[in-house]
Amino acid sequence: MLGDLFTLRGFGITDLGLALRTAADQLSRSAARRRVAVLLSDCRATAGGDPLPHAAGIDEVAVLAPADDTADAEAFAAALGGPLVPGRGAQRHPSCVP
Repeated sequence: MLGDLFTLRGFGITDLGLALRTAADQLSRSAARRRVAVLLSDCRATAGGDPLPHAAGIDEVAVLAPADDTADAEAFAAALGGPLVPGRGAQRHPSCVP
């Protein structure tokens, strides 16, 4: 499945706030002690305003970003205090969530 995810190409607008709200809502129903979201994005928010407040309720957001486009993802991951894993390929990305 991971291999299929990494063949996807993004396009259009990106509402990171909506993605984080949706993840937080779904994770709120979990009994897990640690709620982690994995965000596959360059983290360039092009819609929806400031996405950072919408990460409330998520213990950790791991950002997986394209290796050739990490500037916004680095800043976003740093603001959330989560890991950033730049690169491509399923063999590299699973290590971002310990």
